[in-house]
Order: sequence, then C-alpha cells, then structure tokens
Amino acid sequence: MATIRFFFTKPMSILAYGSFALRFIGILLVASGVVLYSLASRVFVSHHTSMKWGEPIRTLIKVGVYSRTRNPQFLSFVLVGLGVSFVMNTWGFMLLLVPFIAYVQLIVIPAEEKVLMLAFKEDYKRYRDETPQWLIM
Repeated sequence: MATIRFFFTKPMSILAYGSFALRFIGILLVASGVVLYSLASRVFVSHHTSMKWGEPIRTLIKVGVYSRTRNPQFLSFVLVGLGVSFVMNTWGFMLLLVPFIAYVQLIVIPAEEKVLMLAFKEDYKRYRDETPQWLIM
C-alpha cells in the first residue's frame, strides 16, 4: 500500500513540483486525447457503426483519424493518462499505462485484427500494411 501511495503522491523528478510548464503540457495531452477520441467516435457514428466489441461490423473505417492510426481510441487513452500524470505531477498514472499498453497490444489489438481480417480480408490487410498501429505519422 505504501508503494502505491508513493507513486500517486510523490512528485516527478522531471520538473519541480507545481511547474507551470509540466501542467500545461499535461493539459495539452489530455485535451489532445479527448479530441482524438471524439474524432474517432464521430467517424464511427457517421458510418453507422458501433464502437462496442461484439456488435456487427458494417464497414472498415479508413478515413479521418483512422487514416493516420488504426487505434485512435487506445492512443487517446494513453495521451490522457500521460497528461494526467503531468498535471498531477506524479508517476502513478504513467506507471498504470504500462500494463494498459501491454494488455491492449498483446490481447485486445490481435483479437480485433483477427475479426477485421475475417470480415474484410485483403482490404483490411492493405489498410493494416499502410496505416500505423498507434502513432500518428
């Protein structure tokens, strides 16, 4: 318990506690994550497709933010997590991202890609080969 409290209450050593620059960067990261998630959601709504796992896949979305990254929702969660770490000036939220990213990368994304490959075959393979998985390039 003491270790958990340490990571969520002790300041980062990147910049001094209360640094305006650190918090400003954090706010920008959180805002970027929220905007990215909103843009991804908007594309799904405009294509009348659900973002919920297990619901029918109507179309392969390759436009908007999906033309830059195959996983904008997960990327948005990482941006928000980093931003919260900076705003709160603690390593705790940043450390929580490690198991989150591992779980998404090793379990969630492969399962999603298997479903998409079965549904869209060569079209998805081309999209996967042309579009980065996480980063917006």
